[in-house]
Amino acid sequence: MNARRKLWRILLPARVVAQDELRPGVETPMHDVLPQTHAVHTHPTMIDGLACAPHAEEHARRLFGNSLVSIPVVNLGYTLGIVARRAVQRSIADLTVRLRSCFFFKAHGLMVAGNILDEIRERHD
Repeated sequence: MNARRKLWRILLPARVVAQDELRPGVETPMHDVLPQTHAVHTHPTMIDGLACAPHAEEHARRLFGNSLVSIPVVNLGYTLGIVARRAVQRSIADLTVRLRSCFFFKAHGLMVAGNILDEIRERHD
C-alpha cells in the first residue's frame, strides 16, 4: 500500500461524521493519543531559538522537568505526527512518571496539553 493510501486509511476515521467532506490534519495521529482534552502548538521565538540550539533537549529538560516529552527532528506533517504519537504512547506507558504535558519539538516548537485552558496557559508561560 502506498504511503498516501496508508495516511488516509489512518486519518479519515478521525473525522466527525457531520463533517465528512473535511479532511483531518496530518498531525491528527499525535493529537489522537493525547489523554488531555486540549493541546496548543506554538512557535515562540525563545522556544524556537532553544529548539535549534546545541544541546537543546538538555536545556529544555532543565526548564520543563519531568513533564517534557522530547520529539526528535523529523519531516513535518504526517511523519512528525507518527513520531510524536509514539513518544506520547511511550510516556503514557511509563507509569513511574507523572503524565507528560509539554512536548518539545527539536528544531520546531512547543506543544502544551491540558484539560483546562488556564492550566495550558500557565504551563506555556
